[in-house]
Amino acid sequence: MKISRIVKLIIVIVGITYLIQNPSKVAEGKVWVGNQVQQWVALFDKNTSLPNDQVSAEPGTVNTTTDHQDATHLNGAVWAKKTLNVYFDVAADQQPAYLQAWQQAFNNWNDVQVLTLVQVQNKNQADIVLTTENRGDTSQAGVAETRFLVNPVTGKKVMTHVVAKLNTHYLDDYTMARKINTAEHELGHALGLDHVSNRVSVMQPQGSDYGIQQSDVSQLQALYAH
Repeated sequence: MKISRIVKLIIVIVGITYLIQNPSKVAEGKVWVGNQVQQWVALFDKNTSLPNDQVSAEPGTVNTTTDHQDATHLNGAVWAKKTLNVYFDVAADQQPAYLQAWQQAFNNWNDVQVLTLVQVQNKNQADIVLTTENRGDTSQAGVAETRFLVNPVTGKKVMTHVVAKLNTHYLDDYTMARKINTAEHELGHALGLDHVSNRVSVMQPQGSDYGIQQSDVSQLQALYAH
């Protein structure tokens, strides 16, 4: 038997032994593979068409901010599934107000019953991570850092991961109601909603004046009607 075959056999045996001793890794692997398949199937599904601007053959990234100025838009990027895992990356003993704001936003978007948000305890299993940052070098009170895949032919975009952040540098001076509105705004971006400037909406660029409106729910329903 050649040395290369012996090495390969040893690697296989070690791999099998590891998986037997760590069944949770097998489950995580199945979930990961399932998500990848779901994303690519949705990306090339001809039955659902989305805006075809910003066409790229490469994975994309968008930072959509809560500010008084419009930021780069999602332009139709949506999730390939309707149940999303959410991880709260906020310390309850250090930032209770921000954990409360994210939890309230999480509950409020769940209550509209368009997408199902499920809290997970493992960050690696999360589709959406909700957290904070402290930055005085930007004017944004919040940001949703979004990754997505782009169909190079149709321009259709499928979201793959989002990290939504509340900027404590500014929000520390906000009322609790405005903190929650900002959290709803950023989580709205994480679900696929873009900025709205022509009506009362939680998705107005400044992001803290209004909570979720029926028009926001209708827009989310339209995005996931397929």
